[in-house]
Amino acid sequence: MKHSNGYGGKMMLMYPIFIFACNGEKHAQEVEESYQNGQNDGYNSGYQDGQDEGFQDGYDVGLDTGYEDGYEEGYQDGYEEATTIQSGWELYADGSYNQACSSFLYDASNNGLQTDNANGLGWCHLRTWELEIASYWFEMAIALDETHEDAWVGLSSARMLTHDYEGAITAIDHVLWLNPSYSSSFEPIDERSLFTAHVLAQVFLKNDAAAAISLQDLDPNHNLQPLNPESWVIDNTTYPSFQQAIIAKLSQLGEI
Repeated sequence: MKHSNGYGGKMMLMYPIFIFACNGEKHAQEVEESYQNGQNDGYNSGYQDGQDEGFQDGYDVGLDTGYEDGYEEGYQDGYEEATTIQSGWELYADGSYNQACSSFLYDASNNGLQTDNANGLGWCHLRTWELEIASYWFEMAIALDETHEDAWVGLSSARMLTHDYEGAITAIDHVLWLNPSYSSSFEPIDERSLFTAHVLAQVFLKNDAAAAISLQDLDPNHNLQPLNPESWVIDNTTYPSFQQAIIAKLSQLGEI
């Protein structure tokens, strides 16, 4: 009995220790598993957050850098392409008169004021109805080169539009003296256009005799006489004035 009791006492002493040991190992395992799970969760969460943040930061930085590089490259390319006389006329042909004007100005800034860029500036301003400025640039181009045909033509156009008909006639006479067979490379203007403008300027000045003479450049056999109302007949229609007959004749010829 004593033996049994003593043994039983030892078992009672060892049992709690054994239980405690088992529970400790289980607890340690649970702690380790919990730690591992927490570590995995923390790693995954932190990685995802870091990835998202890094992506956003990288995207923002990349966007800013790409925008700046693209803007700078595009601006530089555009600047280089629109700073020459050739690019100015290409823009002019597209109807981009303000951009063409900028191109001619850039050329003047880079290479100095010359007849070609001054002439280009004149035509751009003429096309945007800035007639006084256009006249200034045409006069500048002519001052640099009196033989520049396009500048004389531009000046005649500007003067016609400002009702300076005598000035227009003088400019037309200059270009026809320089080149009787003038033809523009960038506007539908040729020698017949200039003859027509010459006739109209004389009509507006009421220089009837001069208008009749100028009309001979377009139709040598027109037979319109300022002092003979019976001659003021175009396509079987008699006109009440010589000036009206002249206009009708220009229309018949397809010049206006």
